[in-house]
Amino acid sequence: MSNFLDFLGGINLSDIAGVAGVADQLNRLSRIGEAGAAAASNIAQQARQDTQFQPFTVTTGFGEIGTTPEGGYSTAMSPQQQARQEALSGITGGLLGQYTLGVWVIGQI
Repeated sequence: MSNFLDFLGGINLSDIAGVAGVADQLNRLSRIGEAGAAAASNIAQQARQDTQFQPFTVTTGFGEIGTTPEGGYSTAMSPQQQARQEALSGITGGLLGQYTLGVWVIGQI
């Protein structure tokens, strides 16, 4: 066997064993890297799913506000608030009409 190794340039068996050991360590590190990359991909996928926007609605005594899947929102008044708004609009609408009429009349003078 030593004649064959002498033929290859005097390589020692310990050199071959050292190279084999280094190759084994590189293979182990490669597998660790592949496992780490796969785990990172799984974590990223889970994070993407967990942070997906979920529409929601908040309801109070005044009404409710909700979000849409597109990121918009909608509002609605409670029946009591709707009645109050209509009553106030009736009062202020009459006042505003008188004011507008007064401004028009003054503009004509």
